[in-house]
This record gives sequence, structure tokens and C-alpha cells, in this order.
Amino acid sequence: MELRDVSDKLISDNFYWRALPEHADNLQALNDLPRVKLVVEATTFVKMDSCIIKVSVHNPGSNIALMTHFQLRNQQTGERVLPVYYSDNYVSLVPNETKSITITASRKNLKGGAPVIFVDGWNIDLVPDGKSAVKIMFNSAAQVSSWPVTGLPIVNQ
Repeated sequence: MELRDVSDKLISDNFYWRALPEHADNLQALNDLPRVKLVVEATTFVKMDSCIIKVSVHNPGSNIALMTHFQLRNQQTGERVLPVYYSDNYVSLVPNETKSITITASRKNLKGGAPVIFVDGWNIDLVPDGKSAVKIMFNSAAQVSSWPVTGLPIVNQ
């Protein structure tokens, strides 16, 4: 769903996923989504006391990439940078879609380290590309296969 202003400029977009009406709480079919390799590139610049990172994420595949999630960390220590502002996060991309995300953090919260972007998602992998000015890492610890057993019907465990 998209919200646009009178000049057709995109204000907000939301991606909704529904289960079948007869199984409203059962989303186990999401486990069968094919893996999608995303292309993620980022550039950074400094504006006053802020580190601003422009991220481009592209789905070159033929399947939906569900809930792609970004996390800013200090490259040297691996620590999460907090607080941080994301223009969007947990984004889903349809085939051949590209989204731009802006990440803004105080330079002091990077504690002298270089930024690194960790990326994970429901059914995603990353295409290694080396073109990005900011290091991009796959966050394997956040993948569904690393989740604890909960007994909830969303994940087959």
C-alpha cells in the first residue's frame, strides 16, 4: 500500500502479508520462500556531528525478499551503534525493486570506528560485490535458523 501526496510524491509505503483465512495464525508457508540474493551498496558522508549513510538495496531475483533488516555497527568492535535513525527498515522487495534507506547516527556513537551495515531477512542472502564504500555484512545470527524454539506456528522447529 502506498500513500502519495497531490503531486504523486511517495509519502509512505507498507507491505502486508496475510495468511489464508482458514489458517489465520499459521504462516509456516513463509519457510518455503526461495532464497533471494540482494545487492546492497552504501556510501557515507559527514554532516556536522552526524554520520549519514545512504544504502541502496536491490532485489535482482524473481521472488519476494521478505523483511530485509539493517543494523548499524562499529566495524572495529562489532558493537551496535545506538541510538540510530533509519528512514526505513524491515523492508520487503518485490522482484527487480530497489529501495534507498538513509541511516543517521551521531559520529560520537561510532566511538571512532568505521560504520558497517549488518543485513538479514526472512529469506535473503547477499551478493558479494565489494563496490560499496561502507562494509556490508550478512547477519547470520539473526536468521530464522538461529531462532530459539518457541512452539509458535510461524516457524517449523
